[in-house]
Amino acid sequence: MRLAREVVEANETVKQFDSMLPLVMSSIKPLITQGNQNAERDFDLLTEVISREFEPHKAKIADDIARIFAVHYTESELQDLIRFFKSPTGQKMIQKAPAMAQDTLAIGQKYGTEIAPKMMDRMKVELRKRGHKI
Repeated sequence: MRLAREVVEANETVKQFDSMLPLVMSSIKPLITQGNQNAERDFDLLTEVISREFEPHKAKIADDIARIFAVHYTESELQDLIRFFKSPTGQKMIQKAPAMAQDTLAIGQKYGTEIAPKMMDRMKVELRKRGHKI
């Protein structure tokens, strides 16, 4: 578990959580404020305060992620991961991870938007063949 926790620290997983919080907050802003400019202004003022409240959760997140690493990797592999994340290439991967995650999410959303209606249509056809009135 100690090595797994060291991997989590080396790959800066928890630090990446810091960059994800603003994305989460910006995604929930329109849902909460619903275009109300006064609410949007107050939302912006409160974002940092609310984010700080979640600071204590970082240690738990790190421990939970470390447990996942401990389950899936051997001690030797954990040591290899630590070396990798401390290497120049590992550091570049850490630096690029938030942007890559955002790009990957956008690709998933794009294909999900394209595929979902087609999948729904196909499912309806097959369910109708089985006598369902859909």
